[in-house]
Amino acid sequence: MRRESAGNGRVFVIIPGHPMADDRGRVLEYRYLMAKAIGRPLREDEVVHHRNGDPSDNCLENLELLGAGAHVRLHHPPKEAEYICPRCRKKFTRTQRQARGKRVFCSRSCSVGFYSALRHRKIQHGASGYRRGCRCRKCRQAQADRIRKWRHGLRA
Repeated sequence: MRRESAGNGRVFVIIPGHPMADDRGRVLEYRYLMAKAIGRPLREDEVVHHRNGDPSDNCLENLELLGAGAHVRLHHPPKEAEYICPRCRKKFTRTQRQARGKRVFCSRSCSVGFYSALRHRKIQHGASGYRRGCRCRKCRQAQADRIRKWRHGLRA
């Protein structure tokens, strides 16, 4: 088994015919050591992470086996951004991944309230100005006022 330096701190071991070797018979030393430690060849989606960040330090205490997604999340944590709720104007933070370019609200209740108010403006209401059976706040209040007036008329 021969060693060869890659120049960027990584070290290859030359093992022709190894299941993880490339076409020149090279295997990254840290991948080879991890495969030997767990007793099987590593899969394509498994990544060996150097805990101290030094790619030339290949002792087993410094190596950790991770999935590809977990390794990406470890090195690139989600970025937080500050937003202002379009309904209540409260400042809050969300990850940029959660926002994904759409309108972001501080809570689900603000989202529901905002979109029901938006729908309310689009719905054409009856002669009284409000539609019977509509669940928006304005229509519920108008319905409650009509019932209150009706009850008051019965008592008079």
